[in-house]
Amino acid sequence: MFAVVVALMMYLEYSKPKPVDWRQTYSARDKIPFGTYVLAHELPKILHEKKIHFIDDKTVATSLADYNYIDSNHEDEEGDEDEDYPETEQAPEAIESRQNISTFTDGAYLIFGNYSDLSAPDQNELLRFVQNGNDAFLLAAQLPEIISDSLKIKILSHMFFSDSEYKKVKFHLANPNFPDTVFKFPKRYDLTFFSRIDTANVTVLGYFSINNARKINFIKQQYGKGYFYINLFPRAFGNYYLLNDSTNRYSISCLNYIEKPEIFWNDYKKSINQTEAGLLIHIVSNPPLHWAWTILIATAIFYMLFFGKRRQRIIPVVTPLQNTTVEFTKTIGNLYYNNRQHGDLLQKKIKYFLYFVKEKFFIQTETTDSEFSELLHLKSGVSQQITDHIVFLVNKNKNPEYTTEADLKEVNRAIDMFYKALVISG
Repeated sequence: MFAVVVALMMYLEYSKPKPVDWRQTYSARDKIPFGTYVLAHELPKILHEKKIHFIDDKTVATSLADYNYIDSNHEDEEGDEDEDYPETEQAPEAIESRQNISTFTDGAYLIFGNYSDLSAPDQNELLRFVQNGNDAFLLAAQLPEIISDSLKIKILSHMFFSDSEYKKVKFHLANPNFPDTVFKFPKRYDLTFFSRIDTANVTVLGYFSINNARKINFIKQQYGKGYFYINLFPRAFGNYYLLNDSTNRYSISCLNYIEKPEIFWNDYKKSINQTEAGLLIHIVSNPPLHWAWTILIATAIFYMLFFGKRRQRIIPVVTPLQNTTVEFTKTIGNLYYNNRQHGDLLQKKIKYFLYFVKEKFFIQTETTDSEFSELLHLKSGVSQQITDHIVFLVNKNKNPEYTTEADLKEVNRAIDMFYKALVISG
């Protein structure tokens, strides 16, 4: 019987379709919707007169440190072209290579993805690289602090709570010479835009509009002798939109702003297939070993269930510990409050409230929008005015870094009001 169950599990596992992986890796190796496999192989055709180098074994700081040092000491000298680098038409195969850019000159450094991937040394070396006369092309929804402060820019988010609201959004390119200058991206996302820029050094290259309001999301900014090109909508450069005829002209047009003869694409540790070495990771990533491990665990559980009871010793009676949950909770709450960790405390209150809603009313809490508020109102009997207010506060305080004591008290009052109304209606 046990063998039949294991065989059935294996059949179901191998026969079920794989779910779509919507992770935003922006890796040149990944063929998932928001990988950049298509762009990596099409970029030589888009920028056919330029050399493209893929860097997958070094951080930004490591790959630029030698170059910045050499460039700062030979500012007026022309760099020699390195004959070891592959020609442009070989760039897709160069994904597997590891390049040394210590002698690169007059180039553009291309970085995709999450701003948190850039450490302080990465940011400082990138700033020096651009200051020495090179360019940087950053494609990320947010920017790290050092770069933002150095460029005197600030970024805010625009959240959309319904598909109908997002359908009004149009993306524009400011240059009228492009074949297409207005685009629509069908899937709904929260977007970011520049709320503050250094107007003396910035050229606006693109923006998105909603209800006649323009939000800048693509700029060119001078820094020293070079330029930063910053686009806050990296999804447009993923496989999903590059394979769509109605949207791929947007990313192609943006990339045509690169004027430098050499492009350095940093793809360090972005791929979903690039994992840290480890025994369990190796077992899980290898299907035969994975199933062997699963069967071993299942066999151990089977043995304990059917044979362990007959051989185990008499379990002594142990007096249960006193329940001090309430005192412990008060102590931890006071600790967070007195240390003014309002953001952490607020996030925990929201987390436990959403957990209560999910367990009590069987409502999915991944998305807190107007539909969630209405469903909570109908199932709990609490007035929609209260549920709407709670949803507003949950969405407002998603970022704990900017939480104040007033925000914490307001959220606490709203949740308490919900519980009291729930008792009355129940």
